[in-house]
Amino acid sequence: MATLYDRIKAGEFLFLDGGTGTELARRGIPHEDDPCWSARAVVDYPDAVREVHADFIRAGSDIIITNTFRASPLMLNACGLGDRWVEINTAAVRLAYDAIEEVGAGRQIHVIGSLATTTPAAAPIPPEEERRMFARQAMTLADAGVEAVLVEMINDIEHSRLALEGAKEAGIALWGGFSCTIGEKGVPLLYGSDIPLEQGLRALLPIGLKMVCLMHTVAGDMGPCLDVLRQHWSGPIGVAPHASRSPVPNQSVADAYTPEEYRSRARKWISSGVRILGGCCGIGPEYIRTARDGIQLLG
Repeated sequence: MATLYDRIKAGEFLFLDGGTGTELARRGIPHEDDPCWSARAVVDYPDAVREVHADFIRAGSDIIITNTFRASPLMLNACGLGDRWVEINTAAVRLAYDAIEEVGAGRQIHVIGSLATTTPAAAPIPPEEERRMFARQAMTLADAGVEAVLVEMINDIEHSRLALEGAKEAGIALWGGFSCTIGEKGVPLLYGSDIPLEQGLRALLPIGLKMVCLMHTVAGDMGPCLDVLRQHWSGPIGVAPHASRSPVPNQSVADAYTPEEYRSRARKWISSGVRILGGCCGIGPEYIRTARDGIQLLG
C-alpha cells in the first residue's frame, strides 16, 4: 500500500479535511474562556471528535489532521493539563483512526499530526526546552501512528523554527503550514506580523520540509501568497484557507463564501499546481464534498 508521501510524489491530487475546531464549536462543544478547549474535547467529548473526522471522510477527505492543534505540552501545561499531554495526543490519533474504521470509505485515508506554536500568554521558557517540548509531542504523535507531522499556523520565525526543528526529531515527514496575509503595501506577510512571507520561507524551508501548505489564510489573499511561495519552493503545495476573517479555530463564525464559491476558487488553485486542498476555520464537510464533486466533474 502506497504511503502518503508516495502518493504526493506521484502527483496524485488529495483532499485534506477542514476546520475541526470550528466544527466542534458548531456542534456545541464548550469553548468559552478555555484556551485548551479543543484538546480537552479529545478526552471529554471523544465521540464528537471522532464524528467530525468521520464526516470529513464521508465528504471526501483523503487526509485527516489530528485534533492536536492546542495539545502541545507547552499549551497544556499552561492550562493545568500538563500531566495528560501524552494521553491527549495519543487519544487524538486513535480517534482519527477510529473514524477511518467507522466510515470504511473504500479508499486509502491517511492521518497526520497537528502541532502548533500557539500558546496562552505565559512566562517564556528557554528555547532549548521549548524545542524539546515540540520534539516530545511530535515523537508521541509518530509513535501513535501518524504518517507526517504538520506544524500549523507558522506566523513567526523564532518559535516556528523551534517547533519545526523539534518536530523533525520524530523521524517522519515534516510539513509546514504557513499563515499568510497581505500587508498595507500589498506585500505578503506572515499573519499577524510585519515579517515578509519571503523572509519566513528563506529562514525555515532549509530545515527540511516535505510539503508546504498555505493555511489559516483568507482565501482572497491566497493568490499573492502562492506566487511568493512558488518563488522559493518547488515541492508539493497544499492550500487550506479560512472561510472567514477570524483566525481563531474555536470561533463559530458566519461563512464569508459558500461551498460553491470555494469550489470555484479551488479550481483556480488546482490549475496553478496545488496538489492538496482542504481548509481551516469555517471550512466544514460540505465544502470538501462540494469541491470534490466539482473536481471529479472536471475529470
